[in-house]
This record gives sequence, structure tokens and C-alpha cells, in this order.
Amino acid sequence: MKLVTLGQFERDLDRILDDITDDREHYCVKTPVINDLKDKGGLVWEDKAVIVLPIEDYELLKEGYDMWQANYKEEITQLV
Repeated sequence: MKLVTLGQFERDLDRILDDITDDREHYCVKTPVINDLKDKGGLVWEDKAVIVLPIEDYELLKEGYDMWQANYKEEITQLV
């Protein structure tokens, strides 16, 4: 997985999308966000991140997650 800042992602979007679609690379895009934490003394910068990956990889991960979630719900039902 490659890590880029939001600025790099915006600047190199065409190249990054080619890398994702052609080479099936995954990207983590770090985005700075300002949170208003009045009880902590004002504005605070926090790093948030999103992942950009090929749709086929997402679908595979989603399928595995859905199967895990269904098994988990079944186990909980059996315990009750």
C-alpha cells in the first residue's frame, strides 16, 4: 500500500488512478482535518485517512466481511 497526502493525491490523480487500475495498487490518502475541541483548548489538527483500491479488491474484501458478519450473528443467536 502506498501512502500519499491529500495534496499529492490531488496533484497526481491521473497517475495514481492509472497505478490503481493498471497495477492494482492500493493507496492510503491522509487528510488533515480540523476538529473544534473546545474542552481541549480550541482547534486541533487530526490526521484522517481513506483507502482507494480497485473495485475487484473491494468486492473480495466486502464478501469476506459479510461472511464473517453472518457467522458472528449466527454465533450470537446460538448463545442466546
